[in-house]
Amino acid sequence: MQYLAGLCTFLAVALFLGGLAGTLQRRSRLAHRLLRERDPLEQEGAALPRSPGWLERLEREARQAGLGLTRRHLLLALGGSGGVAALLASAGDWGPAAACLMLGLVGPLLLIRHRARTRAARFAEQLPEVLALMANVMRAGGTLYQAVQAVVQHAPQPIRAEFERVERAMHLQVPAADALAAIQDRVGLTEFTSVVVACKVAGEAGGDLDRVLESISRELVEDRQFLRAMEAACAEGKASARLVTAIPVVVVALVSYQNPAYFQEALADPLGRALIVGSLAAMAAGWTLIRRITDVRAW
Repeated sequence: MQYLAGLCTFLAVALFLGGLAGTLQRRSRLAHRLLRERDPLEQEGAALPRSPGWLERLEREARQAGLGLTRRHLLLALGGSGGVAALLASAGDWGPAAACLMLGLVGPLLLIRHRARTRAARFAEQLPEVLALMANVMRAGGTLYQAVQAVVQHAPQPIRAEFERVERAMHLQVPAADALAAIQDRVGLTEFTSVVVACKVAGEAGGDLDRVLESISRELVEDRQFLRAMEAACAEGKASARLVTAIPVVVVALVSYQNPAYFQEALADPLGRALIVGSLAAMAAGWTLIRRITDVRAW
């Protein structure tokens, strides 16, 4: 137990010091502002070394969630949760320590991914109307920059915040296709690829960009209607997955509440523990399989 507490303490201190070192090495506000104006497409965490791995993927997902967290912030959060878990473990409270460690490691991941999916879904809902607005502005004689300004003035969040960055980038003479391509990385929306390609082709070879944007808007509306119809058809399968997964958990909870000694023999036997773990793994695998089958966006 002392070894485990020491290991948790070491990991917590290492992560905390790593995040603190990244925080102390930030540029001054003026230098950071000048750097972002020189290259508006640079991400906030680009000053740190670009080492591929799970931390970089988590940082990208946090950026897609609109949280503005960098690697140093994530290290500080992980180090803090590990430190609290180490303190609880050193005091002998192993249950709360394990819960705190799992919550500190898994909780932020689930929260970031949930917010990233929610933000991407809202962006996809607003994109057809925004493209129609841009097409109307350009059809009336406006430029692409004026169409982006119209989106900034009239569009709701979160799409307005992304086009505000595009407006600043285009104001600093960044090509429109490059400025719009950065949205796809920040949001993680594959439907935006056609918009970037259309703007790039129109900038290089010319053409009626307003008609192209209007056509993309109509196609996106049709795709959204098809997805809604498919999700409605698959709603029964999703409900079945939740029900089948919840029934064993509810039964075990009720039996344990009425007869606490019912599962003691199974927990005391290694074979019983193996069967319980195997049952939980089978439930998780079945729930994941049903979710994948009923997820029409992954087809």
